[in-house]
Amino acid sequence: MTYRDPNAPIGADTPTEAYRAPADPAAPTGPTPAQTSSWPSEAPPATATTPATPATPAGAPRRPSRARWAAAIAVVALVVVASGVAAVLLTGRAPDSEVVSWAPSGSIVYGEVRLDLPGDQRAKLGEFLSRFPGFEDQAAFDTKVDEVLDRIVSSASDGEQTYTRDIDPWFGGELAFSIGELPDPAMFGGAESDPDAFHGLVMLSLKDAAAADAWFGAAFDEETTGEETYEGVGLTLFEAGDGSSGPTGALAIAGDRVALLGDVASVKQAIDTGGEGGLSKDENFAAALAAGDDDHVGFVYIDMGTYFEWAMDLSAEMSGTTGAMGLTEQFADLMPAWTAFRVRAEGDALVMDSVSPAPAERMGATENRASTLTSRVPASALFYAELHDYGKTLQDSLALYEEDPAMAEDFRMLESTLAMFGGLDGLVGWIGDVAFVVDRTDDGGVEGGLLVTPTEASNARNLLLTLRSILQLGGAELGATVSDETYGDATITTLDLGDLATLMQLSGSVPPGAEGDLFGEPGAHVQLSWTVTDDLVVFGVGPDFVKHVLDTDTSASLAEDARFKGLLERAGTSNSSISFVDVAAVREIIEPLLAEDPDALAHYEREIKPFLEPFDAMIASSVLGSGDSLDQGTTLITVK
Repeated sequence: MTYRDPNAPIGADTPTEAYRAPADPAAPTGPTPAQTSSWPSEAPPATATTPATPATPAGAPRRPSRARWAAAIAVVALVVVASGVAAVLLTGRAPDSEVVSWAPSGSIVYGEVRLDLPGDQRAKLGEFLSRFPGFEDQAAFDTKVDEVLDRIVSSASDGEQTYTRDIDPWFGGELAFSIGELPDPAMFGGAESDPDAFHGLVMLSLKDAAAADAWFGAAFDEETTGEETYEGVGLTLFEAGDGSSGPTGALAIAGDRVALLGDVASVKQAIDTGGEGGLSKDENFAAALAAGDDDHVGFVYIDMGTYFEWAMDLSAEMSGTTGAMGLTEQFADLMPAWTAFRVRAEGDALVMDSVSPAPAERMGATENRASTLTSRVPASALFYAELHDYGKTLQDSLALYEEDPAMAEDFRMLESTLAMFGGLDGLVGWIGDVAFVVDRTDDGGVEGGLLVTPTEASNARNLLLTLRSILQLGGAELGATVSDETYGDATITTLDLGDLATLMQLSGSVPPGAEGDLFGEPGAHVQLSWTVTDDLVVFGVGPDFVKHVLDTDTSASLAEDARFKGLLERAGTSNSSISFVDVAAVREIIEPLLAEDPDALAHYEREIKPFLEPFDAMIASSVLGSGDSLDQGTTLITVK
């Protein structure tokens, strides 16, 4: 971040001059931006924060060539700026990051954080943060962000450094990391450990290579063990950890554009890219980058195919058998080749998008549909999560284990146990879409349960009648009772397991006399209730939730709630799964619990509540791709 004119609008692209500490004329001359080596050990800079520049004798005439170079640089800069503005206007997004082109090819994971806030992210993040204390004045957005970063850096450095004084003068605002080739799984199976088998890299964009060189020189002065040159670029070597448990580290400043910090092999691989390719030329990675047209503040890419193969080998190495730890070959076709995540600001929300190619095979839902269960849930719901075709997901999952020879015996025992319920199909074959719900009650409490769309209501009835008979016969010995209640056209069955505190004491989870503190009013019972209609099966913690679902009119349902509808339209109305949290309502329910502790309440009201109040809701959806289109996920966290 740089200091900007506080009266300039958030979207202004021209910052004022970044703060620079005045150079000490007597200080030794440090490396110039033209140098590609690391800091010269024989003449370290006097400070880690002030970039040294070659001195010019007072009154010395400037050579004509310098004037021509200055004019040429000005023209080039004008063309670059104009091209960048044109790119944003024509494509709607800022150019890709500077550091991404230095990530080594073959990286398993790549991630970046854009503190430079590209494209529209400065304005939109400023609008988002304006809801929070201290950020109301958007004109002072940059100053406020710098203050936050100053506090973070000062805390991390025990007050020795600040962001604006020590880092901002050289840091270009782009921070990225990559994880390279994963270590040989044999290392985890008893083979000799190799510290240099772990490959990772941190990349930082630079706006002043000399200042960065000076800062890193001071920061790593005591850990430095040597220097070498690779492809014309100077590497400063240091030991990570105690020298035996960690890899040999290296630092390099390449092309005056990026600082590279990581194990020696990774730094050299990054230098080999020349800042013109590497991972960015990988077909999958390029597809992941191209999948999002919007500017972002964060991006992560994971090579899922390579990681899964490594995890399979690791599983076999640690157990000595293929398919250990539930990782069987059958799961390989369910994994996407890669996945990527983006985080961006949208003014009234923070948004995380995910994309991935469709796997060779899917479990559960294979198409997107609009929800039918949201119309059966009260609009007062605090939490709602829905999965389409969940019964098929369960059947597909168990089928994978059935095909695994290592699981064959266990699966036969499972089938024998399920025979009384009509087998696996009788147990879960009737399950269609499923929704888990937590609702608030009129007295300020909560209730919840499960809603299911039955693919065959008669199968659901038969299963639950069988279950009722078993519970009625076997529950009496444990003090449990089963009862039926007619409610309108439905019959609600309730299993009462008895006093909650007594049950917890019998299990040894609660010491005698403590039940009043943990379970509220004495005599609270554990009740599980359910009912089956032609188009809905409802399970609830007690009969009240079941009744409230049966009483819900579509016009007063979550599906018709204006806020929920607006959020769902942004996330994806037609989907394979959705989830929703009423963040504001959850906060309002929890706050009264703090009233019993005045000190905790005062601290909350003063230090925490002002930063929680702006949050409104969270919604997420998953949308399946078809043909060549990608699977997509969207999560929004909104503010009022």
